[in-house]
Amino acid sequence: ETIPLDWKTAWLFGMYVAEGCFATGTRSSRSIFSLGAHEKRLIKRLCDVIKSLGWKPYVEPEKRGGRCVFLFSTPFSKFLREVCGSDARTKRIPEFILTHKNKTILGSFLEGYMAGDGCTITTESGTRCEVGTTASKVLALQLQMLSASLGNPFKINVKPARICWIDGRRVN
Repeated sequence: ETIPLDWKTAWLFGMYVAEGCFATGTRSSRSIFSLGAHEKRLIKRLCDVIKSLGWKPYVEPEKRGGRCVFLFSTPFSKFLREVCGSDARTKRIPEFILTHKNKTILGSFLEGYMAGDGCTITTESGTRCEVGTTASKVLALQLQMLSASLGNPFKINVKPARICWIDGRRVN
């Protein structure tokens, strides 16, 4: 399979880095995007991008306030895992995006990431600043570098690890 790197695919890579994971089933591998049930526009946009690439997304019924969007493509899902990481601590920006010269590609990736795991704040000095949340030190530094290359400040907050429970699983 070949997929063009354009604003849609760059956005999809950003969403995967923020909200995606890789899963292997009995017949195929898939990418799963975990979103809040209230994020209806984001779910629709994600499904539209997946459809535009020739795949049929599956949106799981709401569970505990969340919804999962499935992308069933074994080759593409394995590629996402390989270039973006497989879990929160290993997530990273693919090198072919991080070093891309086209600012539209860079901006689309950052937009996808921020739609999933970020927000924009106004600092005490009045400067607007992107803030992302990640457990990956590599990703945090890459996001700062990518955002700076677009002329935007990006804030990194280091917080001590804490234990919480998500869907009955213990998460640090």
